[in-house]
Amino acid sequence: MVTRCPLVMQLRNTEGQECAKIWTGQENEAEAELVDLAKIAETIDKKQKDLTAVGGAISREPIYLRIYKQDFFDLTLVDLPGLTYIGYQGIGPFICSIYTEYIKNPNSIVLYVTAATTDLTQSQAMEVVGEHDPEWQRTMTVATKVDLRDASFVRKFKLVDRGLGAFCVRNKTQAEVESGETFAQALNKERVALADPDFDEIATEQKGIPMLVKALIRHQREMILQFRPLIR
Repeated sequence: MVTRCPLVMQLRNTEGQECAKIWTGQENEAEAELVDLAKIAETIDKKQKDLTAVGGAISREPIYLRIYKQDFFDLTLVDLPGLTYIGYQGIGPFICSIYTEYIKNPNSIVLYVTAATTDLTQSQAMEVVGEHDPEWQRTMTVATKVDLRDASFVRKFKLVDRGLGAFCVRNKTQAEVESGETFAQALNKERVALADPDFDEIATEQKGIPMLVKALIRHQREMILQFRPLIR
């Protein structure tokens, strides 16, 4: 699924029924659509099409997704449309303005997500991060598709291992998504991929989605504790 609007994902632990609630910035939570977890992507895609039907391929209007799962963790993430240098009708600067809206908040943790198949050290995303968090005090790097890496990956990974740290993960492929592969199956494939000797130079706590999630929750907790005295 291609992200065409800011997607605010709220992950919530529950002891009850597993489900998801989805609504847009033009609706309120009371109007949220209750959907089965298997139909999340389909529902979001439809809402994205509705929001971008007038005005172009990208919208700054957010879609809210709240997922309730058992044995889960509480975490909020915002997925933004991919940055682009070239586009019609000035789409690049427009997307940059959406990024700025979210990452300029000093309370936010910035995830610099990039594929292991690209040059981790050179990207438009890094330029945007540099404008709002020049010392990378609240920025974390996530290298995806590590099973498709080239021989220079580990060296470049070390160069972006700064700020809140860097992590390498393996995503589901589109074929795996369409075949209905479970999260447990995906994690097992990730463990196999990261067991390659190429990754021996990278610390265990920086490898895999479970480690990334632990770090995110830890940093989120630290951020809350840091700013809590300012809340009255």
